Amino acid sequence: MNYILVENRYEGIDCYLTDKSVKEKDWVVIPNYDNEPVCVQVVKLINQYEAITKYHQPLEIIDVVDMKSFRERQDASIRKRVLNDKMQEKIADIKMLDTLEKYAGKDPEMASLLIQYKELNSPTGAIPEADTE
Repeated sequence: MNYILVENRYEGIDCYLTDKSVKEKDWVVIPNYDNEPVCVQVVKLINQYEAITKYHQPLEIIDVVDMKSFRERQDASIRKRVLNDKMQEKIADIKMLDTLEKYAGKDPEMASLLIQYKELNSPTGAIPEADTE
């Protein structure tokens, strides 16, 4: 038997037992004061002596919650948001370049600024010298 301490926001820290494999920070389902199932996180694993001497008769947990699929979905969602942000940034750069090219054909000073902008955004990232006219 595994004896675990869980933190329940209504009842504080309490001791439960299970024959299932659990680790700290795993989520388990326990009955609350109305015998309704609630999810709580394992705070600490303790030995049988400590469980029996410090806590009242430990109750058995209902089940261990498998958080793997939830965590995978969360990670995929985060990767998707990061990729979306990178794409939006690239789209903004392309739009800016198109706008600058449009105005560079009308104004020689804008053409000079466009050249500087392209050099700044080149893979080498070289900073062009300012024109001294």
